[in-house]
Amino acid sequence: RAKIAVLLSVLLAVLAHSAAMSAAASVVSTPAAFGATKEGKAYVYTLKSEAGVTVDICTYGACITRLSVPDKDGKCEDIVLGCNDAAEYESHSSYFGGIVGRVANRIRDGKFTLGGNSYQLAQNNGGNALHGGERGFNKRHWKCTEVGSGVRLELVSDDGDQGYPGAVEVSATYTLVGSTLRLEMKGHATKATPLNLAQHSYFNLAGHASGQSVLAHEVKLYSSTYTPLKEHLPTGEVAAVANTPYDFTSSRAIGPQIQALGATLGVTATYDDVQCLISIPEKQEAVGENKFLGFDDNFVIDGPPNAHGLAKVALVSEPSSSRTLLVESDAPGVQFYTGNFLGATPGKGGAMYERHGGVCLETPD
Repeated sequence: RAKIAVLLSVLLAVLAHSAAMSAAASVVSTPAAFGATKEGKAYVYTLKSEAGVTVDICTYGACITRLSVPDKDGKCEDIVLGCNDAAEYESHSSYFGGIVGRVANRIRDGKFTLGGNSYQLAQNNGGNALHGGERGFNKRHWKCTEVGSGVRLELVSDDGDQGYPGAVEVSATYTLVGSTLRLEMKGHATKATPLNLAQHSYFNLAGHASGQSVLAHEVKLYSSTYTPLKEHLPTGEVAAVANTPYDFTSSRAIGPQIQALGATLGVTATYDDVQCLISIPEKQEAVGENKFLGFDDNFVIDGPPNAHGLAKVALVSEPSSSRTLLVESDAPGVQFYTGNFLGATPGKGGAMYERHGGVCLETPD
């Protein structure tokens, strides 16, 4: 079972106001049509709280398709990247807003051994298995029911689904109270099998359609160690972040950290703090994955958990709007991803998402 609490706030005054209303449940709308995929129709449930926060949850992929939050002046903006309807989510490859599984992140060569048996998974990422395979949980229709101040979505993954052993019943329950959006994920299997779910929303606190990157967003990660990667896969080492570009133990803007990361890789990356863009010389950008420079790394959460069993994971703020995002979880780590593989990516409402257009804070077990 995994729990994630996302606290969305603007100012301390709003935090205090939200805390005072903590007992007030959000309003859950009747489901609205959200188009259809090849497998059927999809619907969206809207949760709305007295704090001015509105969340749309879709039955396809258990996706967060909209998250509207007020800024310092009370103006609301949708702060998650996404698509216009279910058909676009079906064809999209960026995992916008969905629950990914059975296993979030990558499995080398799509292979693992469990209980003396070897299993070959669907390989959908350069020979590896990523986020559950070719048809992960974000590409499935979930059954949805209203529960108090939120909704519960349920899914059955059959024995052999994407190569995984055993049948699994999973649920994802979203609730909204005040300015706190909570997600609780559970799974039950008929036999031993890997299960490692994560919520894959891309956040841009300036607004998904602002045209701004997240490079000016300031991030604090409650983590003093991370797991180094080679070819996008962990080496098995746990390394200290101190004196490296991975050090977000105090609040830092993302852009300068990516510039510093480039220097460690021999890439001359320059951060323009006016346009909030990273530029790389054309000859360097054409080599390997240099043009995808950014963070896509797992950080180990320091803890300790609070009285609810959740530890602080990340605190993100956006200077122009004064919106802040606090993530808490009972998961041991967080995948910090800065939208490196976005670029001229079509989004909802005619928006175009450029590289570093959103930041993900995925908290798998």
